[in-house]
Amino acid sequence: MMMDTQRLRNAQWPAICNNLHSRIAAEAALRCMMRAMARQR
Repeated sequence: MMMDTQRLRNAQWPAICNNLHSRIAAEAALRCMMRAMARQR
């Protein structure tokens, strides 16, 4: 899962750099996913 997340971030990096809103949304989604993963343990 961690590797998938890293790949996703790498794939979206150019778009994130170009669009601040995209970056904020991506970071919020990442935090949300991390919280969900922590809850599942």
